[in-house]
Amino acid sequence: MSELQFPVFDGESMTGIFKGSRTLTIQGRDGPYQKVFCGLLCDVAGAYGTKQELIELQIPKSMVEANVPQKLEKYVEMRISLPFWGSVWRSEKTAGLTRYLANDVLKIL
Repeated sequence: MSELQFPVFDGESMTGIFKGSRTLTIQGRDGPYQKVFCGLLCDVAGAYGTKQELIELQIPKSMVEANVPQKLEKYVEMRISLPFWGSVWRSEKTAGLTRYLANDVLKIL
């Protein structure tokens, strides 16, 4: 299986099998809006060995407008390394990390 690696300029990169993109429609206070994600099937080490987990990177609106999801579609089922950055968030009941596809991808595609 071939592997495509985007050079990482800042931040982190994630390597896995690219599974494609999806759109999620959310009902907000001001009406519905959409978020676009791309998925990587990654090997994750745990206490009982390695398992595969689907990790999603949110694609920023500016990159969606630049047709990045369509440009990435040619890499479906390829092992790929994508740069990303993370944002930690917290609410009253839960906390998490949202991973965003880094703008470095725009320089390459």
